[in-house]
Amino acid sequence: MKSGCGRLALAVVCLLTARAAWAAAPAGSYALDVGGDNEIWFPSGDDTHCDDDGMGDTICLLTSASTDATGAVSGTGELQLNFPGLLDANMPGTFAGRLSGSPRNPVAKIAASMSGPGTLLIDPNDPNSSIPVAMTGTAKLTCRNPLPHGPEFQCRATLKLCLEALGRRSCHGARVSTVLGAAGGPWTSALELLTDPKGLVSGSASAMLAGGASESFGVTGKYNAKTDLSSLRLRPPNPKLSRDSLSLSRLRVDGVGGVQGAVISFKVAGQKGRALIPPPP
Repeated sequence: MKSGCGRLALAVVCLLTARAAWAAAPAGSYALDVGGDNEIWFPSGDDTHCDDDGMGDTICLLTSASTDATGAVSGTGELQLNFPGLLDANMPGTFAGRLSGSPRNPVAKIAASMSGPGTLLIDPNDPNSSIPVAMTGTAKLTCRNPLPHGPEFQCRATLKLCLEALGRRSCHGARVSTVLGAAGGPWTSALELLTDPKGLVSGSASAMLAGGASESFGVTGKYNAKTDLSSLRLRPPNPKLSRDSLSLSRLRVDGVGGVQGAVISFKVAGQKGRALIPPPP
């Protein structure tokens, strides 16, 4: 007598395989892929932004940014000032800050400092009247990349520039706009789980961003054998270094490492969100 899988021996194999795919206590490796409106974007890569006042005066900012999985933003840059007949300066510097907001509207708040030499022309009609000057600058930037996400974070900045020459120091402030390179996309929460006879779930997990930056978490939780659902909490090993966290509710897994559904609430790379992980088709 034939079964739906063919011969009797194959029918037994099919039955065991099907049973393994039924809902089960978490035990093994699992991966939850999060995308759509919950993609995580962050400052990354090289970018250049120049402003020209239409009269030949140009301010350019060259940046190289990176972001780790906790949402810490850092980078280097150079502010270039070219005011023909008045001032030329190149000011390298560094910047650092953090991400916040949500996947729909990530926000980076960044502080920058820079310094470098310049040349000031005392008499515009005399090219030999130039003198060396010392330039310093600080800036506070607020950068956003709302949906639909683009290849750049758009930044508003408060800039303070100081010039020191001939024993005198002069400072001026201005509001400017600039950009930072952006990257991002779907991200993955990977879990290694074990359930004890009392239904207590433990293990380790990670959140990996597009591009490979990853953060580790410890896992605690509870499995309900009556409903085959689990609730888990994911916390970083050192809360002083990261304020990220995740929680999984209504997590259902099968016996072959598959996720049959979950609700994930998260703060990853400083961005808060909530996503439904549907069962596979």
